[in-house]
Amino acid sequence: MKKLLVLASFLLSACVPPKPPVPPVVPSVTVTVVTDAQQAVPALDCALTIETLPTLPPIACRYVGTTATFLIPPDRVGHGAHLHLGSVGLSSVDERVAAEGNLGTRVLASFVPLPRLAKNGPFFATEDGQRIFITEATSFRAYQRFLDDIEGLKPVFAQLRDERYNGIRVFGMARNLFDFNPSNYPQYWARFPEFVRFAESYGLYVDFVAFADARLIYGDYRTTDATRQEQAYWTSLGEAAQSVSNALTVSLVNEVDQGPNVIDVDAFAPLPGILTSHGSSGGGAEPPMPVWDIYELHLNGTFEWQRKTHNACRNCEPPGGSGIGEVSEVNRPDQDPSLVHHHDAARSAKLLIARYCFHSIAGRTSDLLADHELEVARAVVQGASEVSVECQPGDYRHPINEEGPETLRFYRRIPDPACYVDVRK
Repeated sequence: MKKLLVLASFLLSACVPPKPPVPPVVPSVTVTVVTDAQQAVPALDCALTIETLPTLPPIACRYVGTTATFLIPPDRVGHGAHLHLGSVGLSSVDERVAAEGNLGTRVLASFVPLPRLAKNGPFFATEDGQRIFITEATSFRAYQRFLDDIEGLKPVFAQLRDERYNGIRVFGMARNLFDFNPSNYPQYWARFPEFVRFAESYGLYVDFVAFADARLIYGDYRTTDATRQEQAYWTSLGEAAQSVSNALTVSLVNEVDQGPNVIDVDAFAPLPGILTSHGSSGGGAEPPMPVWDIYELHLNGTFEWQRKTHNACRNCEPPGGSGIGEVSEVNRPDQDPSLVHHHDAARSAKLLIARYCFHSIAGRTSDLLADHELEVARAVVQGASEVSVECQPGDYRHPINEEGPETLRFYRRIPDPACYVDVRK
């Protein structure tokens, strides 16, 4: 009997299905994402990019209600990551976080366009009359990167914003530094306003250079129909830019006196409704004439370049000159590593001109600044921050008697005694 009971118990246990395996718990990062009206965000664009190697593609979120959830590989929990949250018509969030737990709440506010730039004599002002100085950085490849890989561009723009830059200098085409031919991008013009708005959402005005390496893309204007093609491009740019003209200035050509960049500058006219530069020439050379809205000077490769922002000043020496004065290229940190030189150049620019551009190797390809380039970028912003835009209307003075043995130049705008800069050797 006992044997029968054991056998029956065995048979009964064999009929009970085994318990299903417990699925492994996948670690997650959660964040509450709402509008400034405390509502769910429509069509949320979300990505978490874990920074440690080996590189993983950005992780998309599952957005339910107002909670965004990112599933994290177990071996990456707690690692540094870049969080992006955005939506059309709203501000974006781009910040560095730890890939674990609940990140709290992030609010995507209604997008507020940048104030329209206007002329204020030789300086910029916003349309309501507020003085503004543009501290910009080169980001030559930004438009191509936007068209190819917008996700990769987000941390680049976020870094510039966080480092207190408010402008970028962008190429519309190139062949030498990178291969960017507009004809290879069917959406080139359709997405142009979107690109400017994208930069604007990071607080960045766009200084868009139409022609770079144009001779390598369209041919020599003296022997081909290059000018006709270039004029068609220029017309299309003017049309595409109208809806974003508040956050945009345009330069016709980069360093037109350099072989690959040569175009017929007399075959073009300023774009209507947009602050436009006739372009630039190589380091220290006079830009194309006549001056349109902006007088654009390059100082790269010039002797004692850090004191020469003065050369772009349009109201320093009588009789002065027309146009808004800017320096749109200087020596990169690999060409002049001195923090002092970059600091002082930006400081004197804030006193004397309207816009100053920091140039770098990373800026050529629109990559993140790092190491010494990042140090120099910070020195530029620091220098510019030490002078008030309220100094701009002051009368220019160059008091040679105040220049010491370590000073290259000393500049003032009077009557405010705080409106001065000393440019060191």
